[in-house]
Amino acid sequence: MIETGHPGQVHQFRHIAVQLISRGHQVLFVTRSKPLCIELLKAFNLPYTVLAEQRRDILTKLLQLPRLYLRYLMILIRFKPSLILNRFTPQGCHLGWLLRIPVIGFTDSEHTRLMDAITVPFTKVKITALSYWKDLGYNHLRYNGNIELFYLHPNHFTPDPSIYRLMGIAPDTPFAILRFVSWDAYHDLGQQGLNLSDKQELVAMLASGMRVFITSESPLPPEFEPYRISFPPEKIHDALAFAQLYIGEGATMASEAALLGTPAIYVNSLTAGSIEDAAEAGLIRSFRNRNGVAEAVREWMQMPGLKEKHLRLRDDYIRQKVDMVPQITRFVEMFPESLAFLQQNPHLWQTNSTDQ
Repeated sequence: MIETGHPGQVHQFRHIAVQLISRGHQVLFVTRSKPLCIELLKAFNLPYTVLAEQRRDILTKLLQLPRLYLRYLMILIRFKPSLILNRFTPQGCHLGWLLRIPVIGFTDSEHTRLMDAITVPFTKVKITALSYWKDLGYNHLRYNGNIELFYLHPNHFTPDPSIYRLMGIAPDTPFAILRFVSWDAYHDLGQQGLNLSDKQELVAMLASGMRVFITSESPLPPEFEPYRISFPPEKIHDALAFAQLYIGEGATMASEAALLGTPAIYVNSLTAGSIEDAAEAGLIRSFRNRNGVAEAVREWMQMPGLKEKHLRLRDDYIRQKVDMVPQITRFVEMFPESLAFLQQNPHLWQTNSTDQ
């Protein structure tokens, strides 16, 4: 069973799920009723069930917990999974532990201290990238890569130029993508990114030299509605691949843009080891607040050959990483023997992809 609560998590696990299904295993995705997650699961023809309604406010989420745990328990009893794959969700980790179903948890977010405190002790295996800053203790396995490479590695993704038609623009038209988050996740409390005037300035600046497209978790002001992305959500990575620039508050999409060779500017008071790893490679410019963002965008807009430079940097970066889809598929199939083997041979997940 695979848990997802964010579109990026659907992408992370989908190739692994397809490989497992093709080898005769039963797989079930469990998701909140977040429209984008459900749209992606349908688009990729993945079996799923809805756990609960997606709630935005913290109080309602807390009040919903008993019902959520009961619903999750019923799903476990019916499906009888031998393993649970998730991103350290309390219900999966706690009920998996209670029913003695091993939980394999993935994370790339170091700032989720409260969530880690209540989930990590109940997780059988913890899997993170080498760039992850924290030590998660017993059975913490590290790989040389990024979660986003689970679906954007060249072995699994080739950009489709027909995205220009879906976007309603001529081929090779320069365009930028902006991403605004909703700031209602528990780990976003007290954090900051761009304010309305920042967004207005960026849109005006970008629109002077290219087309602008916006994706947003929260409602957009009427003035931004003409820029809203309207093509199918499963096509967002094709758009990111051909974009000239990405600017946004979301870490996942910043990493995705960078790994597709698109110059990425990330604006958020929270950072992560994966973001800093890509920044050290020159793929991302990371800002803790609005200061300097407009200047960085202006500088990049005026830089000739910027996209080509980032494509070369991306290629160099990915050559150093491991394609984890076949690795995780084998790990799941051979569990628990695979756990003991990896503990004795951690280098197998940490060598260059060209050596695999």
